Amino acid sequence: MKMQKMKHEITEIAPNTWCLSEFRLVNAFLAEGKEKAALIDTGCGIGNLGETVKELTQKPVEIFLTHGHADHSGGIYTLPQSPVYMMKEDEKLFQEMPATNEMRRFYVKTRVPVRYPGEGNVEAITALIPEQEPEYTGEYTAVKDGDIFELGE
Repeated sequence: MKMQKMKHEITEIAPNTWCLSEFRLVNAFLAEGKEKAALIDTGCGIGNLGETVKELTQKPVEIFLTHGHADHSGGIYTLPQSPVYMMKEDEKLFQEMPATNEMRRFYVKTRVPVRYPGEGNVEAITALIPEQEPEYTGEYTAVKDGDIFELGE
């Protein structure tokens, strides 16, 4: 089955709030306020989540990671100007399970057959993995329960 270039699936789940599906593998969520937007998780980094986000908002985007696993932090590199926030307790996960192209290929190989049974999308989705290993410094700002971030209304 030959496919055109695949894109993240965008579903509006509330006003100015979207679910961004990374090819049925993992989801990220975008909430837009009057002044800026919050991106909750970034997927594995398959395809360019930053481009998808910019289709929805031109406002500054702050990234919030629900935890440090690579399938939630792997797309950080697509929004290099965005600050990243995560619980300090997740730093060990973040460092022990880095988002690499090897991890992305494994994720596609093991999850695509389950999410797309019989559709043969392994090659099409694998083709969306960056050719060069994306660079990310791993810097983030620690947050704690009760922290509040204002997006503007």
